[in-house]
Amino acid sequence: MTAAVPLESHDLAFLMATAGISEHEARARLAATLEAVAASHHVYRCIERFSFALPRVSTHPLYATAIQPRFADPAFRVLELGCCFGTDARKMLADGLRPECLTVSDLHGAYWQMGAHTLFQSSPPPGVTAVFGDLAVPVSDTDLVTTAGLAGQFDAATDFLAQVHRCLRSGGRLIGTCVGTLAETGSEWGITPTKGMEGRRAVPRWLHSKQTLTAALENAGFAHVVVDVAGNRASEGNVRLVFSATRAD
Repeated sequence: MTAAVPLESHDLAFLMATAGISEHEARARLAATLEAVAASHHVYRCIERFSFALPRVSTHPLYATAIQPRFADPAFRVLELGCCFGTDARKMLADGLRPECLTVSDLHGAYWQMGAHTLFQSSPPPGVTAVFGDLAVPVSDTDLVTTAGLAGQFDAATDFLAQVHRCLRSGGRLIGTCVGTLAETGSEWGITPTKGMEGRRAVPRWLHSKQTLTAALENAGFAHVVVDVAGNRASEGNVRLVFSATRAD
């Protein structure tokens, strides 16, 4: 049975414009994408809720004023960690980022391929680099790292964040969002999904609090760290954290 898509018409605007399709077709593609994921891979909560229809990178407070204007610079390079179906990648490209300046990465490429084959039914423009692998940080010289979800899902994430810090140029930024907790010391949050990911071990996932994520970013070497609580999912006991940090050296 085809899943209902409980989104308002305005929530579908980006998908409709990017793929050149009607609202009816957008809803059909979202349902088909959910079904395709459920058949072979883990259905994350954001997928279950069809949040992937909307770009998240452009909701970051720094995007409109400090990030998007720099897309006009042909030397400005971006790494997206946790690219999933490619919604944020397509948003940045639509906003002027050059394809050759974008690298995307995720734990594996299945969701990215589903985005190309089922959701958008087209590949991003030639020039975008896609690299997949567990906690892959595949570049060594970039101006911006953006992520929506990864930073909040790993216990003792300092090593991963230190990799991100090292890949940034001096003055480069990390921006992102993740699920978090109001518990000041953070908390475990189930285990890492392994469905469809051969060889991946199931280990505890971690929910950062504002305090623990701030500390993790600072311990990784970042300066000008800002972590804010942007939304409260009271029924689940979770919050949404929005963060930014800079490599200052």
